[in-house]
Amino acid sequence: GRVWTGQQGYENGLVDVLGDFDTAVDIAKQMAGIPEDEAVGLILYPKLKSFLERLFSDGFSAMTFDPLSDLKQIPMSFRSTVLALPHFRSGEPLFLYTYNINLE
Repeated sequence: GRVWTGQQGYENGLVDVLGDFDTAVDIAKQMAGIPEDEAVGLILYPKLKSFLERLFSDGFSAMTFDPLSDLKQIPMSFRSTVLALPHFRSGEPLFLYTYNINLE
């Protein structure tokens, strides 16, 4: 395979027009028959859930918990507590400290 710049892609017939995202939206509106001055929005599907949304959803389990990506989203001082959360679903008693010491 090859990697092309936008200009090279245009010169080789791989793209129709050079532009940015707004250019693409303007062309899509024109092709869809939407008036140029009408506002349009962007909706991303599927909606990405935040760590907390996934944590409190019914489908949360140790299998859906990805420490490598999920833990980066929360402060270091809470990570040990978050790592214990999958164990709450087991119904077994847990011994957790009510405080967290962070030495720097």
